[in-house]
Amino acid sequence: MPHFWRPPVGCTLYERPDGAGQSWDRRIGLYGRRRNSDGEIHRSDGTLHRYVAGKVSSVKCDWISGKTECDAVLFGLPGNTGLMESISGKSGIVNLPAHLNDKVFSIYIQCKVF
Repeated sequence: MPHFWRPPVGCTLYERPDGAGQSWDRRIGLYGRRRNSDGEIHRSDGTLHRYVAGKVSSVKCDWISGKTECDAVLFGLPGNTGLMESISGKSGIVNLPAHLNDKVFSIYIQCKVF
């Protein structure tokens, strides 16, 4: 089957609650082969850049039901370790709980694209 290109999907991290302040995008490029109706799974993880780490207060992951569905797990230490919190794109902008507010150092993102 032929290859095709799609715009990247993922999550946006915000400096302040409710999606305010500076924002940083974490995107996953989608270049792959066509799949069946079950869609494609794309993943990205890693330690946040030093200009972002420790500054995140809210998160919004892409979610268009039946088209693009992204979720994330945020971690309080580099290398996807430490305290964690799961975020669903279905929830819209999510303000982080006190144990991770301004304490996120790494992130795991998974998107399903139909």
